Amino acid sequence: MTYATYQRVRMSLNNFSIVFAGENFPISSIKTTDFVFRHRELVETVRLPVLLQAAAGGASIDVLHDRFVAAVTSPDKVEVQTEGLQDLARTFLEYVGKRTIRATGHNLQFSLDGVDAPKQKIADHFLRRTAVQDALGSPVFGADLQFLFDGDNHSRVRVGLVTEGVDVPTIDFNFNFEAAEISPEDALTAFGDSYRRALTIVEKLRQAIESEVTV
Repeated sequence: MTYATYQRVRMSLNNFSIVFAGENFPISSIKTTDFVFRHRELVETVRLPVLLQAAAGGASIDVLHDRFVAAVTSPDKVEVQTEGLQDLARTFLEYVGKRTIRATGHNLQFSLDGVDAPKQKIADHFLRRTAVQDALGSPVFGADLQFLFDGDNHSRVRVGLVTEGVDVPTIDFNFNFEAAEISPEDALTAFGDSYRRALTIVEKLRQAIESEVTV
């Protein structure tokens, strides 16, 4: 879904997910029919001793012994899909219990479409290229950037701006919530805050790129 359209640069949400990190998740005892997304039961696609996968309606779950991922791969009605994703995660919590969760993650990926500048100009906006080239002793033809900072709700945020190896520049967000700081249930509820924070950041980057590095 495209959230805003502009003359040159547009931002769109590619996918988003909720992740639990823990240990000894009971893959063999999980029934995929217990997981419902927007009134659709998930259909099991893979069941191995070390991996369980199921999907339905543009959503999926992956369960490993130390990780659970509930993802939306075709965003449309994000608020409704977010509620569905939270329901999937809560169903998993009923299986494992909150004490098995070490951390909760919110992941979102956006694309910046319509960027008509060379990708190196995007990196130049955030880098002192001459200083980097002096340190490396060689011209720099590209760069992927990563930023870390403290977010809302006791989160640590990682933002990655990727220009190499992709058709269009992408912005990857990871909001990490340690269980020692915030419970898994509260971290689930905070997904909307993470989404809005990501939207704000992407819009600021979009404006900066459009005004300063497009040609």
